[in-house]
Amino acid sequence: MPIALNAPLAWKQADADQTRLLQALQGNILKGHGRPYAAHIFFKLDPAKLALSRRAMRELANYHITHAHQQLLGTQRFQDTGKSAGGFVHVALSFKGYQALGAAAGAPADADFQGGMKAPDRVALSDPPVSTWEPAFQQDLHGVVLVAHDSAGDTAALTASVHELLSDAGATVVHVQRGAALRNAAGEGIENFGYVDGRSQPLLLKEDITKEAELAGMVRWDPTFPLATALVKDPGAPVGDTVSHGSFFVFRKLEQDVRGFKLREQQVADVLGLTGTARELAGSLGERSKPYDPGFNIRAGSLYLSRMIKRFGGDVKLGLAAYHGGPGHVLKWKKAGKRGVPDGSKKYVEKVLAARELF
Repeated sequence: MPIALNAPLAWKQADADQTRLLQALQGNILKGHGRPYAAHIFFKLDPAKLALSRRAMRELANYHITHAHQQLLGTQRFQDTGKSAGGFVHVALSFKGYQALGAAAGAPADADFQGGMKAPDRVALSDPPVSTWEPAFQQDLHGVVLVAHDSAGDTAALTASVHELLSDAGATVVHVQRGAALRNAAGEGIENFGYVDGRSQPLLLKEDITKEAELAGMVRWDPTFPLATALVKDPGAPVGDTVSHGSFFVFRKLEQDVRGFKLREQQVADVLGLTGTARELAGSLGERSKPYDPGFNIRAGSLYLSRMIKRFGGDVKLGLAAYHGGPGHVLKWKKAGKRGVPDGSKKYVEKVLAARELF
C-alpha cells in the first residue's frame, strides 16, 4: 500500500512497507549522515561510453550506497556501543546526468530540477553570473557522490575508491570538495557561525522529535514535519512499486566572514555579560551588532532574556540562569534530576533579583 507521507515516520516501529521504504531510500535524506569528515565528488559521464556509465551507477547503487535503514541501524549501534557505523556513500544525479545515461524519461519532471542551478531565469537566489563561479562549477555536471567516514584518512581512502570506479567507466572527476565537521568544547556539532546546528531544522523521524523535545523543548520551535517535506515518489520506479522515493540535493557554496562575525559576537557577549555556552548565541539576537550602543544592549539583552524565560516555561530564575550560562547549562542540571538554580548561576540570579527589587 502507498506510504503515508503526511506525518513523520517512527522507524523503530516501522511496518513492512515502511521498512522497505527505508531500505530503498538513500541515507542522508531523513537525517544527516553524522560522520565528521566528508568529500563531495563531482563527476561528468562520457555519453559515448553509455554501457560503462550505466554499469558504474549500478555498482554504486548495489555495493556502495548507504540506504536509510542501514544508516539508522548504524547510528543506533554507535550510540549504544560507540562502535563506528563505517563509511557512508550517497549518489545524486543532475538532469544532465540522467540524459547522459539515456534515462531522461525516468528523471523527475520538476522544472527547477531540470533547469539546474545555472538556469537563466533563476534570479530569486541573487547568484552572481555563472562566469564568476569557480571553474569546476561553470560546466555541466552529471552528478555528485558524497562519501563520508570517521577520519580524514578513511574518507580519503573511500574517495579514492569511488574515484577509481568512476574513472574506469570513462567518467571525469571534475572536482572534489572536502569538508570536516566543527565541534565546540563540549564536542557538540556547530555551524560555522557558532550555533548548535539543527535547532531550526525540520525533523522527519519521530525518534528524533522525541529526543529534541527532551533536550531543548519545543516552546520556541516545533521541528515536527511530515515525510512529504523531503520525499518525492521515484518517477523511475517500476509500475506497482509504492515504496521507492527520493529527494532533491542542492549544493551551494556561500562566502562567510566567520572571523569578523565571531569577533563581533564576542563583543556583544562581553557587553551583555554572557558566559559559558551563552556566548556562542550572542550573534543570534537578530539585529546588526552595536556592542557599545546602550539602546542596542538593552534591546538585545531583553530579547535574549525573554527567549530564555519562555524556553523554561516562564520560570524567571531558570531563564536568568540560562541567560548567564547558556540553556545547555540549565538543561544538564535538570536532566540530572536537580532542582532550583544551577550552582554556577545562583549568585548571579540572586543579584539580579535583588536589583529588580531595588528598581
